[in-house]
Amino acid sequence: MILILLLSALVGVGFWMRKTEQAAATIVIPQPDDLGDGIEAAEKVARSFLAEPDPSKRLQWVRHPEQVSERFMSYPEEQRMAIGKVDRMLGHQTDSGRSLTGFVVSFPSGNLGLLEVVGTPEGPKVDWDAYARYGTASWEDLLSGKAERAQVRVFCQPSTESPPPFNVPEKWT
Repeated sequence: MILILLLSALVGVGFWMRKTEQAAATIVIPQPDDLGDGIEAAEKVARSFLAEPDPSKRLQWVRHPEQVSERFMSYPEEQRMAIGKVDRMLGHQTDSGRSLTGFVVSFPSGNLGLLEVVGTPEGPKVDWDAYARYGTASWEDLLSGKAERAQVRVFCQPSTESPPPFNVPEKWT
């Protein structure tokens, strides 16, 4: 009788632990139109984007989804397929009414990436080209002359040092 009670208790604990693990593993992904604006909304978008295991479903979180889907296979595999996680926020700024929030993303491989969430008229969206580091040629190929033209992503900001021909602020700001 005691043996039957112990076995029943073990089975019950096993079912309880299994349900607890399943509940913990369930990720509730909000819909894009359920979000507000600001840092909290940007973080929700980043985490929801990264939690989506189906790359085609990630497009709901992306700005310019039609462009991303056209060149989807040209992006690195890790950014297309791997489930990353937000490691930390890099910063948040609002410029001319448009917000930009940057996050460091860690991948299962140990690699780190950048994920930017930008404000759009439809709400905060992931800038996939920044996330996947899209470019039609590498910087090495550009600098060596192997590639004559390329589409690349750069980040610019004004500097206190402006050598010629960039020393005319009206022309180069």
